[in-house]
Amino acid sequence: MTAPRQLTGSRASALFPTLAYDPDSHLFLLDDQSLAFGYLCEPLPAGDQSHADRLLVLGNLDWPAETLVQMALWTSPDVEEKVARLEGLRIDTATPLLRESTRRTAAFLRAGSVAPIAPGSDLRLRDLQVLITAKLPLLGPQPTDHERREVGE
Repeated sequence: MTAPRQLTGSRASALFPTLAYDPDSHLFLLDDQSLAFGYLCEPLPAGDQSHADRLLVLGNLDWPAETLVQMALWTSPDVEEKVARLEGLRIDTATPLLRESTRRTAAFLRAGSVAPIAPGSDLRLRDLQVLITAKLPLLGPQPTDHERREVGE
């Protein structure tokens, strides 16, 4: 096990210093002798027992010792991509009423990401994403073929 790291700074790059990235396997080589990967997912609007069972399977996989797996719900006020997509749906519309309605809806959504949507509430519009990351330790500073295969699986 590596010595604990003193964390400073406010950027994720300070927490996970990356030495290399392989675009073919989508794996990161980190400076603490580990390989890492991650997924960005859309959250489910609801769940049932079958969803919980699938998450248990993920947790019960035969991970190597000292493996770290993290799931996080990330909310961001940056809704611009989704609002721009909405505007793009009506960009070629010949009907002025539809264009104006879309423009007003987009303005409402943008404003709702920085200030409460309704008076007396603290409800703001957010983009929700689920981040799943895994970090697996290596025996040496560079991964062996076996370790790369194991992480890929």
